[in-house]
Amino acid sequence: HRHSLFSPTREAWPTIGISLLCAKYSHTSNIRKELIDDFNVIWSRLGTISADFRPTIEIQTIAPNQVCFTENELSAVIIPADINKSDLWNSSNHLVPPETFQRCLIRIAHAVKAHEPILLIGPTSCKSLLVETWALITTRSNELIKVHLTPDSEASDLIGEIRPHSFLALLKQLPTTAERVLSRLQCLYCESNGKAKLPAEALIPLMPLLKLIKEELPSAIVKFESEYAQNEKRRRAQEELYNDLSKMPNQIAVVQ
Repeated sequence: HRHSLFSPTREAWPTIGISLLCAKYSHTSNIRKELIDDFNVIWSRLGTISADFRPTIEIQTIAPNQVCFTENELSAVIIPADINKSDLWNSSNHLVPPETFQRCLIRIAHAVKAHEPILLIGPTSCKSLLVETWALITTRSNELIKVHLTPDSEASDLIGEIRPHSFLALLKQLPTTAERVLSRLQCLYCESNGKAKLPAEALIPLMPLLKLIKEELPSAIVKFESEYAQNEKRRRAQEELYNDLSKMPNQIAVVQ
């Protein structure tokens, strides 16, 4: 799949194999050297790759909202994307992230381009910064949800659990949920149209909906909660009255 995607016109199996399989091993790892030796044996007709081969990398803006992530001869263009949205890139001071960080970011870009799942393994700060940087430069940081786990809560939060909720508790979360759904729809629209943000003309019909979610919906929920509390109070009073009547004797003596 990667070969047909990244090198459709010429054979580059060893290069793709190194990019896909050798990335998780250190440059001096014996496993990495064994993999490269296997590539040289299997695809000997394509030439020999040195065991200490280190692909060149480059991350550059090629057009507005377009960034090309290159590793040796393999490139992936991500749209929309803007590396200047991240503080790790500072064109005025010629600042760029460390090479190792850029390599990881390029591998993420290639996996995203190939629609492959991604598993990040390593120091916590490195993984978090990679995800945050990717969300920033692809203009999807508003979709990123951070969950801070502890040893006690990690298993249940990752696997999932069912917690009982009253419908009132769910009702209170409705405005936040509606905002997230609307934000997600905007991001999907921008991604499908290759734009970094929603055009001004597209925002006009959304303004009444945003006002409804942020202003009218919360007040309507508060009003409903008040009316619901009053109804519950009347219902409990009626139940108490019924219980008191049911405790009275079935027969009433009549005195003449």
